[in-house]
Amino acid sequence: MSEEHTRILVVGGAGGVGKGSHLPAIASLPAIDLAGVVDVSDEALRAVSEEYGCPVYMDLQTALDSVDVDVVDICSPDFAHAEQALQAARSGKHVLCEKPLALTIEDALAIREAARASKVKVMVAQVMRYQSRWRSLQRAVAEGRVGSPVFGRFTMRGAFFSYPANSFYRTPESLGEIVHNGMHYFDTLAWILGTRPAWVSAEALEHYPLDDRLPGPNYWNIQVGFESGALGHIEANLALDQPRGVRAEQACFIVGTQGTISSDGADAAIVEQWDGQYSWPASWPSGVVQSFADEIEDFVAAVRQDGPPSVGLDWSIRILEACLACLEAVRERRRVDLVYPEAADRNVSELAEMEED
Repeated sequence: MSEEHTRILVVGGAGGVGKGSHLPAIASLPAIDLAGVVDVSDEALRAVSEEYGCPVYMDLQTALDSVDVDVVDICSPDFAHAEQALQAARSGKHVLCEKPLALTIEDALAIREAARASKVKVMVAQVMRYQSRWRSLQRAVAEGRVGSPVFGRFTMRGAFFSYPANSFYRTPESLGEIVHNGMHYFDTLAWILGTRPAWVSAEALEHYPLDDRLPGPNYWNIQVGFESGALGHIEANLALDQPRGVRAEQACFIVGTQGTISSDGADAAIVEQWDGQYSWPASWPSGVVQSFADEIEDFVAAVRQDGPPSVGLDWSIRILEACLACLEAVRERRRVDLVYPEAADRNVSELAEMEED
C-alpha cells in the first residue's frame, strides 16, 4: 500500500452487486485503485476489463499471486464467501466481504482466527449503515434524543427478488432470504439500538404469488431480545405481488425512555419527545453507489490508520448467528439463545477494542 493509494481486488466483480455497485463505487474514489477483478465468466470479465481497464482473472489465487493487493473485496455468491475470505486472510490481505460472511458459525469463527493469525482486518459489508435514512436515525438515538432505547421495530415489505432459474439463491442450500438479506435487517436494528441481539424467536410462512420464487419462507415474524434488555421486532415480508421495479418498503421505529423516533424511508428521521416536541435530525444525501463508496472508503480508512473497522467482526458473527437462529427457531418452535462469539457479555466498544488486541 502506497502512502496515497490503496489497491483493491474485487472478487465476483463481473456481475450482481460487484459490477452494479462496488466497481462504480471504487471508480469514484480517487485514492483507491482497482487492482483487478476475479470472476467465473470469461465473457463478463472481458466486458469489465474493457470498461475499467483493469486485469481480470478466473481464479483468486492466481490474482493474489499476480498483482499487488491491499484489500480483497468479496462480492461473489454467498456460498463462496467463507472460502474466499479465508484464502485472502491467510494470504495477508485485508477483507471486505459482502454479507453474509459465511453460511455457518464454524466457518465464520475460522475466518476470525485466520484474520487474527495474519493480523489483517475483516469487515462485513453492511451498506445500510451508510444510507442517509438509517444514519440519521442511528445518530439521533446515539445522541440520546429519545433517552435509552427500550424497543425497536424494523419492517421490510416487498416482492421476491427475481433470480435466474440456475441461481444459487433458488436452492435450499442458500438458506433463503432470512440469511441472505436478514443480515441487513438484524444489523441495522441492532446498530441503531447500540446493542447486540441475545435471543430470537420466529414464525415463518410460505406464500408464493410468483413463479420465480426463492425456496423456503418468504414471510418472517421475528421477536428479538437484546443484550441491553431492549426488545425488538423484525418483519421481513417478501410475499407481496408487486410489479417488478417497485421499490420495497423499509421502515424503522424506536421507543426510548424519553420519546420515539421513526423513519419510513425518507432521508430524515422524525423524533417525537414525550414533551410533545418534534424534530428532524439532519441527514446526508446518499444514492446507491454513494453508499457503497462511503462503505469502501470507511473500511480503507480503518486499514490505512490501523484502527477498528466500523462493523466489528465479532459483532457480525453474532448477527449471522441471529439469522441462522431464526431457521432453528422455526424448525424447533422455540426461542433460541445466542452464544457466539464467546464474549457475549461485552458491549460494542469493548468488542471493538478486543478485536484490535
